[in-house]
Amino acid sequence: MEWYYILIISLLSAILLFIIFIFIIGGFFYHVTFSRRKHDKHFSKLESEKDKMHPARLWFRAQKIEEYTLKSYDNKKLKGYMIRNNSNKVAFLIHGYRGRYYSLAIQAKMFYQAGYNVFCINHRASDSSSGHWFSMGPKEVKDMIDWLNLLIKENNDYEFTILGVSMGGHIAMMLAGNPLLPNNVKCIIEDCGYASLKDEIVHNLKNYHLPKSIEKFVFWCGKIVGILFHKNNFNSDTKDSLTKSKVPVLFIHGDKDTYVPYSNLEINFNNMSNEQYKEKYTFVGAKHAESYKLFEEQYKDLIINFSEKCNK
Repeated sequence: MEWYYILIISLLSAILLFIIFIFIIGGFFYHVTFSRRKHDKHFSKLESEKDKMHPARLWFRAQKIEEYTLKSYDNKKLKGYMIRNNSNKVAFLIHGYRGRYYSLAIQAKMFYQAGYNVFCINHRASDSSSGHWFSMGPKEVKDMIDWLNLLIKENNDYEFTILGVSMGGHIAMMLAGNPLLPNNVKCIIEDCGYASLKDEIVHNLKNYHLPKSIEKFVFWCGKIVGILFHKNNFNSDTKDSLTKSKVPVLFIHGDKDTYVPYSNLEINFNNMSNEQYKEKYTFVGAKHAESYKLFEEQYKDLIINFSEKCNK
């Protein structure tokens, strides 16, 4: 019977090693995808001079900026920043993947010149906000609801236009049909947001040129780690939210976008019910998150006109 015990021990050891292997692969994948960037809090020191000296960034830095602090539902200390413009209209800007509150300085200037207050945030695990992990959607949506309620408590007459780019666009769309979305939100503008978190992750895994079977295994390992340790199952999808949208939505995408494929524009637009007002616009020739950089005046007219139409 000695062989029998040896076989059992060998099988258990193999299973244990396989489980450890799963956690190593999944942990590495999750860390690379969802962790705070190394040197994130010192990012401004590492930026190129070209980015720092962009006219919109210079304008942004010259404004009087008020800092806000929010304690999230899971005890993270989140930071927000207000540029006041003596108005009840607020443009709430949501930055994208590994961005920060001033990433949308161009849009901030556009809205400010149109008479809006501008409110920007740092997502969890980004820049001045605390936390080591972000979720690319699910947890940030909860944070957004808390931010909106905090601002409404300050002034119940605020009327919000929410604009998000890339990951921020996905978060904005996930807010559209959220039952907790305050009535003060008048419209949402999403720029190059992905329809499905799972599909976006799978799409970008292709950049590593792994065999299809390995690609699926890595994703599966990452999902296991996400579910067990981070309460993130990668199931964030705009379909249900947009079907139940409580506000008008403007969908924007560049047709040369390969990071969040251009096909997401039609998917998101079609996910939204025809009973709610919606518009879509393609910026021909623009790659990912380039529309507002390449076509600044056209972009400004588009987002301001849509916002004004919804705020009447």
